[in-house]
Amino acid sequence: ATQGPVIIAFPGLAPISDALFCTGLWTAVLHAAGSAPCSAAFYAYHEEASAATWAVEQSRRGGGRPIIIVGYGYGGAAAGECARLLMSHDQPVALLITADAIKKSRVGFTTGTTLGIMTLDKGLPGVSGVNLAYVSPPSCDGRLLQRHVNYYQTDSTIRHGAFIPGATENHCIVRDASGAVSHATIDNRLSPDITADLRVFFPDAPSGDAR
Repeated sequence: ATQGPVIIAFPGLAPISDALFCTGLWTAVLHAAGSAPCSAAFYAYHEEASAATWAVEQSRRGGGRPIIIVGYGYGGAAAGECARLLMSHDQPVALLITADAIKKSRVGFTTGTTLGIMTLDKGLPGVSGVNLAYVSPPSCDGRLLQRHVNYYQTDSTIRHGAFIPGATENHCIVRDASGAVSHATIDNRLSPDITADLRVFFPDAPSGDAR
């Protein structure tokens, strides 16, 4: 496509082909666009540089199309760092969305000898004070980063995001009538909200595509 926004999505730690993870992020991007023109791509959380290169190429093909970056978990940190890369090359980012952004680290899943993020979140003795939230993306300046919407929850013991001072908006997602919220479920809970954030860039898309 040479029209519409350029969307980069970073689903997080789990492989992007795993249907059990990050379905809310997939759903939000697909529902926001509907049949409207756009360029969208999903990248793994360690592929910020490749994603930034792709976004610049796509944006220039359409004469400066707006770039949107969305990330969940580890992908939230990747989204922030991808935005930083683009901004360092004077490339504007129209919208950054971080969902329960987690610092990227060398810690992986439990393998029998390695203590992993999934195990840490159960609140093992001696690790209750660990804070894995990613809170250092570039701040909005109204030009290179025009808007940053940050969503997070604090119900999970360790794996949770946090308030980001430099964001345009911060939304803490709490337990409600639909039940508890956790790092594993927040992406699905946020699907309608992220869809609404993205829909601003698709004013002519049929309303039926929004949900």
